[in-house]
Amino acid sequence: MDALSPLSLRETSAAVPPVLAKTAGATRQDLRRALHDIRERLGDIASEEARREAIEILRAHRAAGLESAWEGLRRHPARGCACAAAISALHDDMLRELYSLLSRSTPAPGLCLAAVGGYGRGMLAPGSDVDLLFLHAGEMAPQEEALVSSLLRILWDVGLTVGHSTRTAAACLRAAAEDTSIRTALLEARFLAGDRGLFRELETRFQARAGASGCANFIDAKLSERDERHRRFGASRYLVEPNIKESKGGLRDLDALFWMAKYACPMQRPGDMTRLGLLTPAEYAQLRASWNFLWAVRCELHFWTGRAENRLFFDAQLHIAQAWGYRSKGGLRAVECFMKRYFTMARRNGHLTRILCARLEEQGKKRPPKPLRSAAADASLPAGFMVESGRLNASSADVFARDGCNFLRVFLLRAAHRAVLHPRLVTLLSRELPRVDAALRRNPEANRLFLECLLATDAAAILREMNEMGVLGRFIPEFGRVVGQMQFGMYHHYTVDEHSLRALEELRLLERGDSQELPLASSLAQSRQRNRAVLSLAVFLHDVAKGRREDHSVAGARLARKIAARLSLSRAEAETAAWLVRNHLLMSDVAQKRDIQDAQTIEDFAAEVGSPERLRLLLLLTVADIRAVGPGVWNGWKGSLLRRLYHAASARLTGHSVSESLRESARHAQETLAQRLRHWSPARLEKHMERFPPEYWSAFDATEQERHALMLARAEEMPPAERLDACLQITPDAFRSATEMLCWQRNRPGLFAAITGVCARANVSIVSARILTTRDGMALESLRLREEDGGALLDSHRIASLRADLIETLSAKGTGRRGGGRSRSLRRRNPFALRGEVWLDNKASRQRSVLEVSGLDRPGLLHRLARVLFSLGVEVNSAHVATFGERVCDVFYVRERDGGKIKDETRQRQVREDLLRVLNS
Repeated sequence: MDALSPLSLRETSAAVPPVLAKTAGATRQDLRRALHDIRERLGDIASEEARREAIEILRAHRAAGLESAWEGLRRHPARGCACAAAISALHDDMLRELYSLLSRSTPAPGLCLAAVGGYGRGMLAPGSDVDLLFLHAGEMAPQEEALVSSLLRILWDVGLTVGHSTRTAAACLRAAAEDTSIRTALLEARFLAGDRGLFRELETRFQARAGASGCANFIDAKLSERDERHRRFGASRYLVEPNIKESKGGLRDLDALFWMAKYACPMQRPGDMTRLGLLTPAEYAQLRASWNFLWAVRCELHFWTGRAENRLFFDAQLHIAQAWGYRSKGGLRAVECFMKRYFTMARRNGHLTRILCARLEEQGKKRPPKPLRSAAADASLPAGFMVESGRLNASSADVFARDGCNFLRVFLLRAAHRAVLHPRLVTLLSRELPRVDAALRRNPEANRLFLECLLATDAAAILREMNEMGVLGRFIPEFGRVVGQMQFGMYHHYTVDEHSLRALEELRLLERGDSQELPLASSLAQSRQRNRAVLSLAVFLHDVAKGRREDHSVAGARLARKIAARLSLSRAEAETAAWLVRNHLLMSDVAQKRDIQDAQTIEDFAAEVGSPERLRLLLLLTVADIRAVGPGVWNGWKGSLLRRLYHAASARLTGHSVSESLRESARHAQETLAQRLRHWSPARLEKHMERFPPEYWSAFDATEQERHALMLARAEEMPPAERLDACLQITPDAFRSATEMLCWQRNRPGLFAAITGVCARANVSIVSARILTTRDGMALESLRLREEDGGALLDSHRIASLRADLIETLSAKGTGRRGGGRSRSLRRRNPFALRGEVWLDNKASRQRSVLEVSGLDRPGLLHRLARVLFSLGVEVNSAHVATFGERVCDVFYVRERDGGKIKDETRQRQVREDLLRVLNS
């Protein structure tokens, strides 16, 4: 059992052998007596029995100490540093007593044991590595090697993860000169046991060497390490499942801050930073609060998971929010309140790092960044600003007091000149931030400048820096409410504010035409600059009302209208911005959840949109929004759905009848297919085309229709025994990030349920399903499949296995009752709770009932839903499957076996109840 697990902590301390019982919850003196009792009874600690008892005693002592530390953290969750210090002290006691015991049997006068790295600072999480340095004077004597070996073996058997090195002082200095990581570890070295003189020699020589070499290179190296770490763990500090240690704004960033300060200005403790002028008392208080919070979270994570887990997964977020007594507030759940505090701390940590670097630069201990592009830029700067040492600075300390608009100008100037802010300007801006108040928000010039920021080609970068510096949330307080606000779920990868800025970034990419995979959206974004301010504002504000009790689209529209007026947009522009925010999910929902070959769907959508210009703006907003959700969310399949919906709605909005458009589309598709199959006889071609209903010709593109025709022709030439194999195709489609499974079968009840059962057993997700019944009673089923990780099904062995299972199932004429498997990916234990919902709509389609089901995703759900519909005698004509993180939304176009809609109220109630039973099981 893991030595860190909550259960094992209690079991170890409760089930201690009688000779060790007194060590449970023991002090260092108790540990010393217990270890020395072993030596008195059993002699040399090197004997197997003595060693075994010592290990048991140390394990019990450690388990009791960790249990005590966890209880202390639960009583005082705001004192994370105290918990980490207590765990470090616990290991100090173990190491010192063990070293003392071993050195009595194996004297090693020329050896010193020191703690380095985080352990050297006296801070450990329950699962942290214990980093040790064995310092010796020269050639190691045999008894010194024996002591080191014995101590390490016992520590490993106790269950510690030990990092160690054995060096002389001179070797330490050589290694530190070559490796910044070693230099950093030695920076916090701390004496534990052995020859203290050796440690003092290393300490003195290291400090002298550091002072002689200067600190600029060290600081540059730490900042480069930080930037590389951020790239590895996600460049944003607003990831919704952050790594508490390594992510941007996490504990490692605070470590780097302290290392830079200590290397530049030798100090004994972090509090010395105020004495040395690196941080003000208020800034240091913020630093201590962040340290306490992050250490508390990290320790709780290690205790609760029973391992060195630093990733703040969703289930851990729920656990900590509950354990620490967070409560729901407004529209935010308790867990979202906890995570908002985390992201507030992460943002503050970035600000403290900027402040510290600015102060070190002022003191000449940090190399300045690259200067302004041209010193001549000084002449073009407005009053209140100047270039100093190649950086943008304020010409006087009252630059913000005299003109609050300078809070916005400074970011525009920085972007225009590609400038770096002077350290004094960073400090001044931070200090004067309270001046961004209601009066400034009413200032027309300030609002004009903000609109200029919003419309800049690098608007996202400008607004992101404004957000990091605290200006954005104060100038647009409606946006300030969502700064650091997470959306507890697996769909969104970022906090609301970061997602909104990334959406603005995606819009600018479309305007520049940088995206090759978005030809329609890029063309529409570049072709017309009309309503650019309206669209930019809508993209920026589309989620601004998240976390309120009211529907965020409705509340967001109201806020957008108000802010648009503040920014001096016309009434018509404000209404358009509000409409876009109110309907920012409309196009995505219709494209992914509705049958866009259905004439009624297009009619209803076009009526809601109302104009070609609104359609253009809505498409651009939709594309930017989806692409900003996170990596892997956008794919070619979603793009193709949006394009088809856009073109169909555009035709309707420009005066074309939907029915006529569909007929025209069918005629054009048939002509194209005839050209591709010109080697067929006219009679054969006509017979093939007559098989299909009108909606077929708009449901598939020309390439797919040609493939269908060739597959059917080949199948009809096969003997009956081989026909099923020829009527099944599985074809990867890299562009749409999916694999198409095409099945041509005599239609029969339960066919869709049988196919979904096979996919469930194969752990393959179905992202869309289209079922067409031909006039001669055949069923053409086209399914889009993906692996659990969201990619197309590509592995040839997986495809062959899926194909074999399908042929076996379809040959047996079953309904796939073997079910099981995983139809979608659910990692770890599911921390989400969603009640199922079912809607039945007889108006959304002219010929079919539309069933929409929503609930918590889980293995094999689509198959079980399909089986319920089959058992009820409901025929599925098409299925549209959308997964938004942990929430699934499946839409089925269905009809009764007699071909009609589900109209009887008793029948409708039965369908709802049976589907809800599956969703909530």
